[in-house]
Amino acid sequence: MPSSCSSCSSRSGTSTVYYGHTAFTEFSGQVRHLCQVLWPQSSPEGTTIERLTGGSYNRVIGLSIDNVNTDAIAPPQAARFILRIPRFESAQVENQIATLSFLKQRTQIPIPKIVLFDLTPENAIDSPYTVQLRISGLDLQTGYQTLSHAQRCSFVRQFARVWLDLQAVIRPIAGHLYIPREDLSAGFPAPLAQIKVSHLRLESRGEASEAIMNTLKTQKPLDMLLFQFRRWSDLHRKSAPNSRIIPNYFT
Repeated sequence: MPSSCSSCSSRSGTSTVYYGHTAFTEFSGQVRHLCQVLWPQSSPEGTTIERLTGGSYNRVIGLSIDNVNTDAIAPPQAARFILRIPRFESAQVENQIATLSFLKQRTQIPIPKIVLFDLTPENAIDSPYTVQLRISGLDLQTGYQTLSHAQRCSFVRQFARVWLDLQAVIRPIAGHLYIPREDLSAGFPAPLAQIKVSHLRLESRGEASEAIMNTLKTQKPLDMLLFQFRRWSDLHRKSAPNSRIIPNYFT
């Protein structure tokens, strides 16, 4: 879950300038309008918009909405959501839906439910978006340093189970999960039959394109990763021949 730590405001302000986004003070008015459209039964006073730290590809905003039906049986109640807005026009929200739908059905990893989405910019925030149920907890980058040794050991065991769960999902080729827009339905998770695998996207044309197309065959994970790292390294050196690639380890 995105953190609401004290330093988020400065980082979010920096990202607003870096990505050329509308300032949060102004954008929050558009978000409030979107909330009124999506949940007309909720009062404006019962809507809280929270500024959260986003990632490299998505702007992230926390929403608290009163009088919401999140369950077919339970009465309306206050609910917390995450609004994810792509930072780039080239983003394809349907691919995010495909990935989360696949993980939801093929693994035991806790996946946030997507309750609403729009693939177009024809809405109050002028952008595609997804709305997810907010998962309780603290992001690892913020909380890890505060954990005791026993808690860190517990985290490592849980994290290892996530990796084992992912490793058990085997496909004959490496690629991107996607759902053709014409097949995408409103429900979540999307049926597995709708989810396709495409070849890896190309950063350039020519020889690199041919090399990538030729990787559409069964490969061991290590061979595939080594091939990709070499290709990315070659592409990077062509654009910046005097630069160095330095590994960055998480500690």
